[in-house]
Amino acid sequence: MPHNIKFSAKTKELLQEIKQVNPQLIIAWHINTTEWQQDHELPESKLIKWLSQTDAELQIKDSDSFWIAALRATLLHDLLQTNTTIEQPKISPLRRLLFPLLVIAGTLGAVFEGFDGIMSILEYIDGISIYVKLGIGVACSALALVVFYGFDINSIAETFGITITFARKDLDVLTEQNEAINKLILLTDKQISTSKTAEELHQLHMRIAMLIMYQAQLAEKKVQYHKLLQHPRVRLLKVIMASCSAVLFFSSGFFAGQAVGAIIATLIFGASPLCWPVLVLAGVMGALAVCVYIVRESPGIQNLIGRWFDLNEDKIKKLPDDTTTSQALETSLQARDLEIKLINSQEQKIATQQAILTDQGHRIATQQQTITAQQTTLSKQERKIDARGTIIVAQAIHIIEHQKLAEQQELVSGEALKRQTIITAAAEELTDKVSTWQAQFFKKAEKIIPPSETLQLSAAKAAG
Repeated sequence: MPHNIKFSAKTKELLQEIKQVNPQLIIAWHINTTEWQQDHELPESKLIKWLSQTDAELQIKDSDSFWIAALRATLLHDLLQTNTTIEQPKISPLRRLLFPLLVIAGTLGAVFEGFDGIMSILEYIDGISIYVKLGIGVACSALALVVFYGFDINSIAETFGITITFARKDLDVLTEQNEAINKLILLTDKQISTSKTAEELHQLHMRIAMLIMYQAQLAEKKVQYHKLLQHPRVRLLKVIMASCSAVLFFSSGFFAGQAVGAIIATLIFGASPLCWPVLVLAGVMGALAVCVYIVRESPGIQNLIGRWFDLNEDKIKKLPDDTTTSQALETSLQARDLEIKLINSQEQKIATQQAILTDQGHRIATQQQTITAQQTTLSKQERKIDARGTIIVAQAIHIIEHQKLAEQQELVSGEALKRQTIITAAAEELTDKVSTWQAQFFKKAEKIIPPSETLQLSAAKAAG
């Protein structure tokens, strides 16, 4: 994710120093003091855009190259600190107290070692005045001090974790740039693997392009410094310094051998401290000291000359030979870009499939709702059918019962009809019998009763 850059106190102090040296540089380099000097956070893309400007674009003169290099180095460190957490080493108070004591002890040791070493050799040479010997001794003491402060004191400071700051030169700020660039390369390599959006990839692409440009510039500077190291004057000064230092180491070994030889000659053999065996032993020890110097100390002593002329070989070796490492980041970024595009394509496919599945899910849900509504309707219809079925069953039962009742009524009606038929038949039979009996009666009556009464009976019969 892109960050906003908050400038460190060192960057602000450097800007103030540049403004005091040459205020026109601030304007010429397109520096917005409102954004850069206050507690304003500058977007990383804007800072990278400024850092990506070449010397030609900024119209930098040779006299101002140190200041622009120093400003770029501090800004690169600000960019690094914004993206990472850098813990400053803590130095205990005891170490801070012991360091100056060791510096004092080393200074006195170098003065005495240089003086007594050369004096131990000069005492074998006759015809030299005491003042000349004293001057040579002081010169060797000064040379020993130069070696101590130019070489040994740095080892002591590194042991105690203390940084000794000298006046910075061009190579120093280029080395600071290189350190920041190497750390930014490692940081960018990690961020490439974790980047996910197109915005992050674009930001990293801008940063990598800037790192490639700076590594190319540093590689070009390295070639120039190597050419300066091969300059005849520099090589001559290195030979002179190495020879003087060899004399210093020879005198130290000579003095140690002489001291041991004198003790052995005096205590064991009772000989003079200046006898030839003592001189031979001292010469052998001096030669051994020179051998140790050539193997161990000579490269550092020769590099001391380079430091005086801003040609520190150790720092020059740290500068990049080419832009391989930063270009490898570009390859990794392209691979990551392709990977993210594939991931995005797959995510789009998945999203499309999910949208289709979601749509299908909505359709299924709608269908389920329709089915549920239909089931509800069917349930209502089933309940109606059940009610109707109940009614029909009740009606059927009623019809069956009615049929049974009708059948019973039919049975009863049949029996009644039979009885009525029997009764009718009995009545008809009885009527027939009565008619027969009346006819017989009238016949008998006609025989017994006179005709006039017979007429009255006939009339009565007719009326009956």
